[in-house]
Amino acid sequence: MVFLERKPNADYLAVIVTLAAALILATIIIFFQEGTSPVYSKASLLEIVLIGGFAVSVGFGMKIELDSGVERGELFVALLFGGLFLLVPILNWITSGMPTNFELLTMLFALCAAVAEEWLFRGAIYMIIYRLVESLRLHYIWKITWFIAGSAVFMAFHGYVYGGSANSLAVVFVASMILYILMDSQKSISVPIIMHVLWNFFAVLAAG
Repeated sequence: MVFLERKPNADYLAVIVTLAAALILATIIIFFQEGTSPVYSKASLLEIVLIGGFAVSVGFGMKIELDSGVERGELFVALLFGGLFLLVPILNWITSGMPTNFELLTMLFALCAAVAEEWLFRGAIYMIIYRLVESLRLHYIWKITWFIAGSAVFMAFHGYVYGGSANSLAVVFVASMILYILMDSQKSISVPIIMHVLWNFFAVLAAG
């Protein structure tokens, strides 16, 4: 039995969040000089993960849907004002010198990281799994097996880039499995992106 009733998609919400994250990361990369701060290398890595994950996802057939209950004019307005709102703190840093609000910078990184990681793991890797299951007509249990493998890679990625204890990485693994299942059931990358963004948002608040 194969569960491929709907094709995975990225709707207007995923597109807005993705463009905002890419813009923030690009601005940070330009602002920070290479070698002066770990901010530069982390922002560069996340930008590569974001763009690469998006490109592979679309390349493997993820639909880009911009008509999910919203007109194109409304999408343009949302992008315009959403982008201006998100750029306020970054433009403030540029005009006033080095950032003084470390908590705000940490929050922006956490939110951008969530978007980038979702495009890599629930985007690119999920679409590769989707195509394998579709082309080979495999049973659903193979999906779960590959979700476990993808979550193990997700956990290793977190451990390498961000560090963390064994307990925290175990939580990351379980969270990744939940996000894969959400992506598979809803067939929309907006769901895991928003879940991940909210998770990181509250995690940074709790840590602060």
